[in-house]
Amino acid sequence: MYAELMTYVPDAPCSSTPELTEPLTLPDSWWTGLRRAFDSLAAHPTSRGDHDPDVYLREMEDLFGHPLGLPAPALRTEHTDLHWANLTHPRLCLLDWEYWGSAPAGYGAALLHCHSLLVPAMAAQVHEAFIDLLDTPTGRLAQLAAASHILDRANRMGDYPQLRHAVRGHVRRLLDHAGQA
Repeated sequence: MYAELMTYVPDAPCSSTPELTEPLTLPDSWWTGLRRAFDSLAAHPTSRGDHDPDVYLREMEDLFGHPLGLPAPALRTEHTDLHWANLTHPRLCLLDWEYWGSAPAGYGAALLHCHSLLVPAMAAQVHEAFIDLLDTPTGRLAQLAAASHILDRANRMGDYPQLRHAVRGHVRRLLDHAGQA
């Protein structure tokens, strides 16, 4: 077994599992800090995990079996493993940075949103905090990519037995919206 401690964080994770199963009360300052962290990270370009934007679009179209009618996504630096077990409270700290890199703009927010779907009020709060990222063509593609990541883990590893149903419903809504575009 191998472990590496880079910085000790005394605050507890927001959840013991990636998916949130009960509401959290987080102050406005926590949400402001999370947004500032997203924006700060995005301001630092990286080639880590660099992908051709057209590849994301083709992969999602292949996965969902039809053209999505979305443009190739804008890429930016993202925390690509953002879920409730990788966020702390009462003080905000983002944990588990092994997968950070270039991804569709809003992928981190999309992943957090998908991991919140079992608690609709929290999913709405995540959506509201990142509406400018999520309610764009790239944001919808980021949500489909995040959902496909969760569903892939559910299918291959048996993860997310409760969340998979909510994520499938979210995918249907996103695809219905893409069909209207």
